[in-house]
Parts: sequence; C-alpha cells; structure tokens
Amino acid sequence: MNLLPTGVLGRFLWVEQKQEWNQLWATTKDQCNKYGVCGPNGVCNTSDINLCDCLSGFKPKSPNEWFLKDGSDGCVRKTELDCGGDAFVEVSDVKLPDTSNSTVDKEMSLDACSEACAKNCSCTAYATANISSGRGCLMWFGDLWDIRTFADGGQVIYLRLAASEISMYVLICLVNIFCLEHVHIVANIPLFGILQNTRVTN
Repeated sequence: MNLLPTGVLGRFLWVEQKQEWNQLWATTKDQCNKYGVCGPNGVCNTSDINLCDCLSGFKPKSPNEWFLKDGSDGCVRKTELDCGGDAFVEVSDVKLPDTSNSTVDKEMSLDACSEACAKNCSCTAYATANISSGRGCLMWFGDLWDIRTFADGGQVIYLRLAASEISMYVLICLVNIFCLEHVHIVANIPLFGILQNTRVTN
C-alpha cells in the first residue's frame, strides 16, 4: 500500500512485461475519470471490482494484463464485421465515447442516423446527438474510446456487431428478463433468420 504525493492511498502491482506499476485500487473517488483507462472498446465501471469490461461482442486484447487489472490495451472484436450482414445492439446508461473519430449532423432523425450508419461499412456506432430534442446524429468510425457506465441517467449508443454476435443476444434475451429490459436489438435481419443462423453455426 502506498501514499501518493497527491494524498491518494492506493495499492499497486509491478507488471514485469511493461516494467511499470499498475494501480489495483485507490481511494480516489472515481477512477473512471482517467481518460481511456479501459483502452479502446473498453467500458469503465466503478461498481465492478474489475473496473474494466469489454463492450458487447468484444474480448480483452491482452488477457494476461486484463487479469492483472490492467485494461489499458482495451478490447478487440470476437467476430469481425461483414458490413452487409451486420446489425446493431443498444447499449444504455453510458457516457458516450470520445468524439474525436465521429461526425455529427444536428438535424438528422435517429431513424435516418441508423440507416446512414448501416449503409457506411466504416461506421461502428451511432447515437442521438441531442437527447433533449431526440434529434441529431452522431456516428463513430473505428475504435470507441473512454466509455463508462452509470447506474442511471446515462445515454444510449447503438453498437455495430456481426450478425453471429447478435444471434447470441437474441437467444440469451429470449430467456433473460433483465436482458429484455436493457438490450434492444436493432437490425434488418428477421428474427427467424438469426435463430436459424445460430443453430447452423453452433
């Protein structure tokens, strides 16, 4: 246990591969305030003992470091996108990602935003730009950085996933009430087609 010059009391673990100390925990109020603490496509959650988690459809890029509570390398897709066969899943109660690699249209509706993102194979996620009016379109391209969860009061982002990943969600959500309340499938793929695809691939 160490007392930092800032007055924060914390516990650190030496990571031999990186030749640096990794913070396991600290008395600071909110570790998620540190930019990109969970790396690309990672989600910071202060109520989780692990602090970092991966977005739906992603897995840790460096499992060993992840096990040591170092999520800075972030997450990578479990299944690569196929453009024509992709779909979107709703992720709620989050802080939207860093907008450095995004575009905004202040007048576009959410439906039009969904259609525009679906037609652009480089678009990885979209969201409403103005939560008050429900209008405006934010679209992200590439990795998603600096996402965190909130117990309530966060925003909604629609995440692009491969159809096979969506298939898993449909099967899980059919028998999981919690999932039905918090995950919304947004796709042009018929439900029967998704279930059929799951049976074939699994």
